Amino acid sequence: MLAVAEKAIKESARLKIGEIHHGDHVHAAGPDPHVWLGLEEAADMVRFISDTLQKLDPAHAADFQKRADAYIRKLEDLRRHGEYALKDKKAKIITMHESFGYFARGFKLKLLDTIQVQPGIEADAGKLKDLVDACQKEPGRIVITTEPQYPKGAAQDLGKRPAAAWLERRLAEVDTLETADAVALTRDPANMDADTTERMPQDHR
Repeated sequence: MLAVAEKAIKESARLKIGEIHHGDHVHAAGPDPHVWLGLEEAADMVRFISDTLQKLDPAHAADFQKRADAYIRKLEDLRRHGEYALKDKKAKIITMHESFGYFARGFKLKLLDTIQVQPGIEADAGKLKDLVDACQKEPGRIVITTEPQYPKGAAQDLGKRPAAAWLERRLAEVDTLETADAVALTRDPANMDADTTERMPQDHR
């Protein structure tokens, strides 16, 4: 995905991120790899893939273009849905791990902090205190996101901690679309449908 992004998205438009440990592999510090969560970036990658396939197989160029145009229209529908759902929302967001930079930029959302220093590793007492301090400096509506593949303990603890400056706190599950149950994918081919990326944000509304 990152290799495609490097070719499809201008370097000046790519976000930077620190080193990320994803269990069996590590993303070195550099470009944020979570480009697929930005709808504008996703559309740029679809265009790049379509253009590349058209050059490789000119005989089917019209088919590649047709499918790319159709998919970009679906991404545009998702963007409009997101703009409607997030209209006038002033919430600040604490994410489970550092993955929502492109999403936040696309919808002009404010990210306060992340719970996990490394994905899958729960925040310790010191990190939780830092998160509480960050929230107290930003009074108002705080949304704490969880992800289906990670434990929710720290997020739930953070949401319950007393802090008079927090006017409202709520937990919301958000799927980053980057992991899947390998057994489920083998057992249920429907989980590999081409429209998974479109359906999952709707499923988690």
